[in-house]
Amino acid sequence: MSVVAERIFAVGGRADAARIQLHAPHLDQSHWRCDYTIEWPGYHRQGYAMGVDSWQALKLAMQNVGTDIFVSEDFERGDVGEVDAKVTNYAELTEWLGIRPLKVLEQ
Repeated sequence: MSVVAERIFAVGGRADAARIQLHAPHLDQSHWRCDYTIEWPGYHRQGYAMGVDSWQALKLAMQNVGTDIFVSEDFERGDVGEVDAKVTNYAELTEWLGIRPLKVLEQ
């Protein structure tokens, strides 16, 4: 699977400690699947999202990435973001990732 988007960011004060990779959506039977990986020291998450087309699969994978980071212990401690600008809440996280917030997590 080829990586179509990647973001490197800071965790625990290290500028290049973390990485998000989104892989190219591909057909998985009758739906599209978009795999992703999030990793930093002490954290590794692989996931995917399914959609009716490649656009929806990619969009849902990006939202899943936001949710996975939001519920991580490192985010809860305030250790995620840029070295000089930590992301401290869900609204900032979605803005930083360029995704639309999920209504259930906004509240």
